[in-house]
Amino acid sequence: MSESASTDRHFAFLLAYILEERDKSTFASATGDKFDIQELIQVQDRQIPLPKPECLSPAQIFLLGFLTHLYAAFYSKDFIHDPKLKDIRASLRLSEDFVTYAFTRIRMASPNSLLKGRQPIECVMDPDASTARWILDIVYSATRDGLFFEKESLINLEPAEYEHPSDKLALDALQSTTGLDIMVNKIMELGFEYYLKLPYICSNIRVSPGNFPSIHRALITVCKNLNMPIIPELYMKTGFIDAGTIGLENPLVFLTIGTIALFDYDELLFVIGHEVGHIKSKHNIYFTMDKAIDFGGDALGNLTLGLSQLISKGTLLAIRSWMRKSELTADRAGLLACQNPDAAIKVMMKMAGVPVKFYNALNKDEFLKQAKDLEGLDIDVSSKIAKTLVIMDRAHPWLIYRAAELQKWIESGDYQRIIDQRKNARINTVDTPMPERQIALDNRFCTKCGTAFRDEHKFCTTCGALR
Repeated sequence: MSESASTDRHFAFLLAYILEERDKSTFASATGDKFDIQELIQVQDRQIPLPKPECLSPAQIFLLGFLTHLYAAFYSKDFIHDPKLKDIRASLRLSEDFVTYAFTRIRMASPNSLLKGRQPIECVMDPDASTARWILDIVYSATRDGLFFEKESLINLEPAEYEHPSDKLALDALQSTTGLDIMVNKIMELGFEYYLKLPYICSNIRVSPGNFPSIHRALITVCKNLNMPIIPELYMKTGFIDAGTIGLENPLVFLTIGTIALFDYDELLFVIGHEVGHIKSKHNIYFTMDKAIDFGGDALGNLTLGLSQLISKGTLLAIRSWMRKSELTADRAGLLACQNPDAAIKVMMKMAGVPVKFYNALNKDEFLKQAKDLEGLDIDVSSKIAKTLVIMDRAHPWLIYRAAELQKWIESGDYQRIIDQRKNARINTVDTPMPERQIALDNRFCTKCGTAFRDEHKFCTTCGALR
């Protein structure tokens, strides 16, 4: 079946599901030669499930969702609570933000003005030229941003599935450093986590469901996608483009207002996912150690109660070497959170210093070609030494190198393999209702699969259902 025929068939099924009685004859005459009418009737009567959009592009999925909601708007249906519209959004995996967006755009246009004397079914099945342009403009602007599409919840995802090999090797070398355990204990003993977190808690705005809810939903989406049931606190601070995570036992994430203002939704998911990935991999203990060493050396000197005597330049360089490698693992976590390779690479391009006015002209291929040129430096021994000396004291690897490493992972197929494994598991899962006794146990069990919740969990770690 061609891509166009697949889209038409899918649309016919969705439209049949919400079809009004007065439109049945028009619908039957328009689709009778193309589709099995009996099968369409079975869809309307809920005898067979709505088809899955696995072979459709994001633009096609959004188009189908928008057209069915436009048809419902002609009959003044409740977008939020209508059960059939909810079923359609679930089958297309459209997010809650889609409802608000579709409602706003349709209301601005006024449904009655779109009809122009035609029947609702005619308007959506065969729109006139001006209406078609209006619909296509909406689809184009919407699908540039991933806000309206549900991502795959990567159930049971573990860091070992996406850990960069260099990260593991560098961490093994770091953990073999003499006296490292003493330093960790001393840092914990001195309570450096509290001192590091205090400026963020006292001077910046915390994101919550009631304060910047759209950003908070992005955080929840990231944690759900990465199978991170404990949601870290998120703070906004002044600054251009930056983000980070602080703390050991109760880590927090911070974003600058420049990051929030200049990144689109999927790019923001990548940045938050990168930081949540650090937390998931338990990188924060060594991040805190690095900051404590700087803090102890610069501010406290010999008053660090023995900490300064434990620090050596070799230890600090070992930490910084590992930190650079850990960024490569966190980049993979960011990609798994946003599930949009183009968005991930664009984040690095924007962080590298692209002027805002050129954001629409970003050329990913040229950026990645530049990374290949950087790899060529290793052929010359003197260049390789020079590169090592330049980066040895840095906590982050070069952005172009990070982009190249992430692209290698994508091209290896390992990224898509993780996504496909979870997608296939979701498609093949049969929902089974839980016994009433379990459902009634004070919201302590997932009503979809029965997994026990911990108090701090916001969603099920087995099936991904929200609590």
